[in-house]
This record gives sequence, C-alpha cells and structure tokens, in this order.
Amino acid sequence: MDFYYKLVAYRKDIDTLRPPQSVLINMGGYINSDKEDYGPTVGNVDDMILFTSKRNEHYDKTYNEDLFYSYKVESYWDSAQPFTSINSEFNEGSACLSLDGKFLYFSRCNAPDGLGNCDLYVATLKADSTWGDVKNLGPNINSSGWDSHPSLTHQGDTLFFASNRVGTFGLSDIFYAVKNSRVNGKKHLMPDQS
Repeated sequence: MDFYYKLVAYRKDIDTLRPPQSVLINMGGYINSDKEDYGPTVGNVDDMILFTSKRNEHYDKTYNEDLFYSYKVESYWDSAQPFTSINSEFNEGSACLSLDGKFLYFSRCNAPDGLGNCDLYVATLKADSTWGDVKNLGPNINSSGWDSHPSLTHQGDTLFFASNRVGTFGLSDIFYAVKNSRVNGKKHLMPDQS
C-alpha cells in the first residue's frame, strides 16, 4: 500500500496538466476533514456519495481508514456520516452499493478473517436501516494478496475489483467475478471460468 501512495505522490510531481480555475471545486468542510479523504464513488442514487477517510485516530496516534457517506440536500452536500456498523478497528474503504441499495461491497484490510492483507466483503441492509451480516466474499473472490476497489454492475451480476494476486500483469490488475446460478440453494459470486 505504501508503494501505491509513493506512485501517487510521484505522479503529482510530474503532472503538469492544471485545469482552469473553478473547474475543480472542493466539497468543503461538510465532506472533507483535515485528514486524507479519498476513493469517492456515487451511491446507488446520484445524490449520495461514499468515500474513505483517515479522520479516525487510533489510541497509538495512527489513523484508521473508514467508510463515510453523504447525501445531497437541495444544492449542497450534508455532513459526512460514518458507516458505524461497518467501520471497525481494521481499515475499511473503497465501497460501492448495489442498485437496489441493499448490499454494500467494500474492502477491509488486516482483518483476522481475511485471506490476504485486504479482502472484499459484503454487508446487507437490515430492516432497521442499519448494515449487518458482514461477510468476507471468500476464496473464490479473495486471494492471499491485496483485493480492493469493488465496483458492481447495475444488474448486480458482475463484480469488478483490483488485485495484486499471483498472475497479474502489473502491480495490480482488474479482475471480475460473475454471479453463477445456484450453489447449495444460494446465489454466490464466482469467478468466470471462460
């Protein structure tokens, strides 16, 4: 992960393209904090964003990556709120929602149930509008390496993600998994075998 941040910093040093003023607009204090905020994605509706932030400090003065969301109210974005039932002592980030808003896919790093240093998880929206039933997507999706940045198709049948698993062409590559028919009576995301 440190190597990725070094690449981003290097790109900033060599990037000479500067957009005209007022093209880029900071989202302000309701969204941004004085720590790193990144990885934005539009929710299942255009007036919702999800993003990762390092605004939560651990007892040892390190910062935890957590998931936040905000809704657009009229012409402004409301205060960012944490996914309290998803965020943990581990690092969560890079989330996406299913089109129906019932499933939240995200990455979690360094968790004891992980197969690699970062894995993909899914949480289900419960009847009381909280997120629960958090599950690791398992070995058919996750590898012993780094798996992150999920993106779900609108149909909900294909999950794209980044991974540095064995067999990649670069430092990380884009992979996808498709939902197969039924396995033991339940739908599962499975790698495409074609």
